[in-house]
Amino acid sequence: MTNEAAIKAAKAKKVAIQMIVGGVFGGISMIALTTLLPMKRLEVDEFILFSIGAIWAIIGLFVLLGSASPKLGSRTLNVADEEDLMEQRRLLLGSALIFLTWGGSHIIIALSGSAGLFPAWAGVGAILFSLACGILISLRDRHLYDEMMWKLTMDASYLCFFGLWIAFSIWCAMSVAGLAAAPTPAVILALLSGGYLLTTFIAAGRAGLLAPK
Repeated sequence: MTNEAAIKAAKAKKVAIQMIVGGVFGGISMIALTTLLPMKRLEVDEFILFSIGAIWAIIGLFVLLGSASPKLGSRTLNVADEEDLMEQRRLLLGSALIFLTWGGSHIIIALSGSAGLFPAWAGVGAILFSLACGILISLRDRHLYDEMMWKLTMDASYLCFFGLWIAFSIWCAMSVAGLAAAPTPAVILALLSGGYLLTTFIAAGRAGLLAPK
């Protein structure tokens, strides 16, 4: 019983550290981004797209730093220990790169509009580069995915598609009827990316993968 209580206490402490470190890291990153970049010149839909991109990029950077340092990552990432992190390191580094490039592409696209910080072609180039990275990394690492990971991916994709199908069906119908403004390309892209990120966490939670290790 004492050993079990000690394990629970250690897991609770680890969760607290993860929440604090993650919150501080995310807060500092967002403040830095919004302070350094011309946020006031963004339209509402561009700001939404920027915010979703920033979340992807911040998660990617957080995972990248944790993967680069096993000692740090074993405390800040949801892995059992340093050995567990090393076993998953290739997948984690690949995922971190996908998150960083995908989130970064959204930031560049958002800042290519009203803010005019980047030329118009920069956003298109960034998202094409990100898609290429994602495809290549997925093809490279697909043999490392186990049945649970494939199921998680399919569940998240289904939930995202189902939810967005309903949302866009209602929104577009209201737009055609003149009851609402049509969704802008920035909003559509933000909902696709934000929706998939949300459903990934939902699917992982349902599979018990968010429980502290």
